[in-house]
Parts: sequence; C-alpha cells; structure tokens
Amino acid sequence: MEHLNREDALAIVGIDGRFPGCENLDQLWELIISGKSATVDYSRDALLEAGENPQLIDDKNYVAKGMPFADIDAFDYKFFGFNERQARYMDPQNRLMLESSWRAFEHAGYAPRQIADRCSVGVFAGKNPPHYYHENVIPHIMQDTQSTTLSQQLEVETANGCDFVGNWLAYKIGFTGPALNIQTACSTGLSAVAVACQNLLTHYCDMALVSVSGLILNQGRGYLYQENNILSSDGYCRPLDADASGTLDGSGVVSLVLKRYEDGLFAF
Repeated sequence: MEHLNREDALAIVGIDGRFPGCENLDQLWELIISGKSATVDYSRDALLEAGENPQLIDDKNYVAKGMPFADIDAFDYKFFGFNERQARYMDPQNRLMLESSWRAFEHAGYAPRQIADRCSVGVFAGKNPPHYYHENVIPHIMQDTQSTTLSQQLEVETANGCDFVGNWLAYKIGFTGPALNIQTACSTGLSAVAVACQNLLTHYCDMALVSVSGLILNQGRGYLYQENNILSSDGYCRPLDADASGTLDGSGVVSLVLKRYEDGLFAF
C-alpha cells in the first residue's frame, strides 16, 4: 500500500446515488452484475394516460420504452427548513441533490452541518437544464406576480438555475469552502470530480462534495427513433457492444465526499 501514501492521493469517503429502478448504489450494482436493464416497456394505455400523442404511438419508429425515476415529487422539505411554497418552486433536480448530498455525508460518517464548522468543505455541482422552471414554475409565477416579491423571485431563480446550483447547495447546508457550478454537457459529473480533486490537492478545501443530477420530467413516455440520431432503435443502451444503436434518456443523481488520502485515514 506504499503507493497510496503519495502526496497527490485522494480518497472517496462517502457516496450516494439513485437511478431508475435502483434506490441506491447497492441495487445498481446488483442490476449490473445480473445483466438486467432498468428499461421499462410501456403499454399503449399507459402511454395515453401519460399524455402521449396517439398518432405518435402508432408510428412504426416509435419506441415505447423508457427509464422512469421513482418519487420525483417526494421531498421532505420540512427536514431541510423549507416551506411548501419554496419546495413547490424548487427544481426537482435540486431537491434530489440536496437529499443525495446529505446521504453521502451520512455514509461518510459525518453530520453535514457539524462538519461544516470543523473544516472547509468545497462544493462542485452540476445538473441538466432546469426544464421544470420553464415548464411549470414560470407559468405559475406569471399568474402570481402581484403576491410575489422581488426577494421571492430571486429565491425561485437561484433554486432553479444551473448557474447557482453549487452555491445554492453550499449555502443550504452551511459549507464555506469554494462553491463551483460545473457544466460540460455529458461530462459534467467527471469534470466536477476533476475540479474537486484539484481543489483538494491545492488545499483550497479540506473536504469536497461532488453532486450531479439529471432528471427527465416527461415520465412514462417513449420516443420517436430517427436513424443516425443519438437515441437507440430499440430502447436499450449497449456500451461497447456490436449491437449498440444509440443511447437512452434517463435520470439519476450521484454525490461523492472526497478527502486527501492522509486526511481520510482519520476523522476531522
């Protein structure tokens, strides 16, 4: 283990994740080693109930499959100190990241708000575009402008926009280290980990939280396959497989707690 004592070695001390069909990382690992898929086949009745266009369903290129994410609307807002209005106007991706970040610190053996008083914790976060904000929040705000104050409008914007998510997480939990918003399209998660590692190695923070999320709001719907486009022809994603024909839209949230290796050998 001598090679782990290098000055640039880092340690993952806490981790959390939720995915389609998997409530935690243990379930995800079981799904992977079993060779199964989280892809779900949708019946015509289920698609119609979800609001899909009947003509689209009948198209020969329509793929009636998806990867639904459970309990999008489930959020214990009182636990995190929010009221019902704040929770209703908050991007579900932010809700997931807040919950996941908390669980990651608990997995690491730390009470998030207590560790914030003992060391510098940096936050490195990213998420998908805030479709919930544009499709659900803005229409309600437009109808409620007379009773919505400027401070409330700013609160709604910071609880939804991609440019605020890292700062928002840091503020809500109480972390005072660097807080950066990472957006690099499909490499956001790995880029956030890389930036977190750089900040640990340069001692800009003592611990680092990486949290990323992506959420598909139109649950229960399939999609129209188009040749040479990104989505697969059969609703399955087969990495490094000769039968691969594309990818599939899905949802998930992952959070990591990182420390320098020498610090990971003992608790703060």
